[in-house]
Amino acid sequence: IEKDFYAPARKRAITSLALREIASREKIYVSEKDIEEKINSIKDKYSEEEVKSDINSPLFRQYMSNVILNQKVLSFVINKIGGKLMK
Repeated sequence: IEKDFYAPARKRAITSLALREIASREKIYVSEKDIEEKINSIKDKYSEEEVKSDINSPLFRQYMSNVILNQKVLSFVINKIGGKLMK
């Protein structure tokens, strides 16, 4: 079983490290406003109070921060590559 999980886990770890490095070098950050906007858009989709309280947890906020950062970095990379491909 370990063999089956090793390669995908390694790939995810390397990808995560690469995204973090790009974010650091390019000074790409996630603001509290970014997190609040994303969380509010998710809250609007659910009416259950239990779900809303889970969404407000620090763990979920950190998860959303990571998701937003990854999205920003990938957008940055795509824009950089796209510009070069158009030339």
